[in-house]
Amino acid sequence: GASSLSGTLRIITNKPDPSGFSAGYDVKGDKWKEGNGGGGFEGYVNIPLAEHAAIRLVGYYEHVGGYINNVFREDTFQRYSANGTSLQMTTPDGYPDFAPVTVNNAGAQRSHFNDIDNIGGRAALKVDLNDQWTVTPAVIYQHQRTHGDFGYDPKLGDLNSADYYLPRNTDRWYQSELTVEGKISNWDVLYSGGWFERKVNNLVDYSQYAIAYDAKAIAVGGAPGYQYTRLLDATGHLLDNLMQYTNNTDSYTKMSHELRISSPADYRFRGVAGLFYQRQTDDIRAEFDIPNLPVFYEVDGQKNVYYLSQQDRTDRDYAVFTEMTFDVTDKLKVTGGIREFWVNNTLYGFFGFNGDGYSGTGELLCLKEGNPIVTTPGVYTGGNRPCVDTDKKTVENGETHKLNMTYQIDPDRMVYGTWSTGFRPGGNNRRPEALQYKSDTLANFELGWKTAWLDRHLRVNGAVFYEKWKDAQTSVQGLSGITSIVNAGDAKTEGLESEVSWLIGDHLTLSASGTGLLKSETTTNFCRPSPLGVAIQNCTGANVDAPPGTQLPITPKLKLNGTARYRFNV
Repeated sequence: GASSLSGTLRIITNKPDPSGFSAGYDVKGDKWKEGNGGGGFEGYVNIPLAEHAAIRLVGYYEHVGGYINNVFREDTFQRYSANGTSLQMTTPDGYPDFAPVTVNNAGAQRSHFNDIDNIGGRAALKVDLNDQWTVTPAVIYQHQRTHGDFGYDPKLGDLNSADYYLPRNTDRWYQSELTVEGKISNWDVLYSGGWFERKVNNLVDYSQYAIAYDAKAIAVGGAPGYQYTRLLDATGHLLDNLMQYTNNTDSYTKMSHELRISSPADYRFRGVAGLFYQRQTDDIRAEFDIPNLPVFYEVDGQKNVYYLSQQDRTDRDYAVFTEMTFDVTDKLKVTGGIREFWVNNTLYGFFGFNGDGYSGTGELLCLKEGNPIVTTPGVYTGGNRPCVDTDKKTVENGETHKLNMTYQIDPDRMVYGTWSTGFRPGGNNRRPEALQYKSDTLANFELGWKTAWLDRHLRVNGAVFYEKWKDAQTSVQGLSGITSIVNAGDAKTEGLESEVSWLIGDHLTLSASGTGLLKSETTTNFCRPSPLGVAIQNCTGANVDAPPGTQLPITPKLKLNGTARYRFNV
């Protein structure tokens, strides 16, 4: 399905069991060497309600102690201006008296401030309507709250940071689902539907932005330098505290429906076919805030908001699929499958500054596109965005497929070959100049083996593989730091993977796994996008970001893992 570019991990939870009562729990405690202690509790109970019905309840709580400190910091802004005006360019700012101002993060010091709290649970009900039909509704919930940073600045000392605003993150979600399983004659029928809601809110210190721009405020060659730190308050005086923070909220929903019908598993020629639909939404709000920001600099109608992204994203996926398996002989099996998909994705909303802003985004772009501004400066009841400067839609379709052949040499040894493909849907960029990007696809060719030796005490599995990545999606930062996604080019990966597990006696297990890449590189020019994030298809010379043969980033050539496990009763 969508985004299964390198495979999909499926987690199957334990189901309610009407055959008997059971319960269990785990308790743990831990302590960071340089930080606070933590611990957690988790438990479950399985309760038969009747001969053909049961409910299973799971709950957990976990606290992770912090280990990073927020220490004192002080910064001095030069607020340099060569011509005696600020970015407002209308009101005198006290020139030539532009004395520096010193600010600090007094009151924001904390020890071990990056703690985490997780609480959640799951409830599932299983009802066997008769010998052939079962209904299982379920709901999962989690609430996570974190504080602080999870990185630190070595210049401030080991495990120390220095934020002006204390970061926090709240992430809460629930997923409800309904599964109906049954039979029509001797064919299996399954319906699975779900509804998911998630809300994430985080506040992130953004003071380094003002500090970096102040470092560039000194005039170069007699010309004015950056004047970002020279904002005026309502009385015409310079604003003393320019430290920013970002206040971000994402509200997600996901609705999915899938219907599958499967032939009996003991048929020599057997298969599955189905339909799939999914609709995902994201109500995006990203504020870049400065406390007590004068109305002149605010995005119209948005209090203290210097820059705003308020956008609605909707992704719709439709698919029809089938997969068939044929037992050529008792040892040779062939499987083939195909999935046809359709994508309809939209992006609608506002991003940018107010009409007195910069870089041509925001309200200036709204007016350029003929969209009126519907909010009033200094009035905060007119809505969550001043106007609309983004209205985009991407529609595409395609297919993914799989062909697999397995040969069972004997009950303990099997070899196989697979040709499979995956895709990641296309979508929309915010900037009008940066066009839509299309799906990227992966084709995987694999020859592998799964074997057991020494009376199944020794297991050796492995595969050699070759992968072709077409129209790779890559994110780039364009003008004003606005991210665009482009289809950059093609790439390939060649390698070998293997795993070995050896049970020595009844208690000790030694295991090792590894992946080695012979090649993981681009096969076409990856062109440098334009400053506005527009993809370039053909390029030469300095416009080539990565020529053919460039190793793919953050991709290790060799990965190894080893484990020794000794099991015993206590």
